[in-house]
Amino acid sequence: EAGRWYCLEMMVDAGDPVSAQSAANGQLNMWIDGVEYGPWQQLWFRTTASLQPSILWLQLFHHEAHSPEGVLLDNAIVSRSRIGCAATPVAAPKAPTDVRVN
Repeated sequence: EAGRWYCLEMMVDAGDPVSAQSAANGQLNMWIDGVEYGPWQQLWFRTTASLQPSILWLQLFHHEAHSPEGVLLDNAIVSRSRIGCAATPVAAPKAPTDVRVN
């Protein structure tokens, strides 16, 4: 829905490094505005302990038309425990003005 903020949360547990999918114990869980979509368990993410999550890459793919403003991101947090969403919704900011691209 255009014109409103969403709270998106994701938990990734790479699990133990194992050599076979049958022993996988990785997990992935997601929440949108506090509503849980998951968890997905017994996921095989790695075969070696040296492979660790180490980057946050914020990206969005638009399949069809989207707003001229694009996507606005705010308050990106990386934590070892769930943070949760704000208690009250926050109004969307106004579109920026006097922006120039050289």
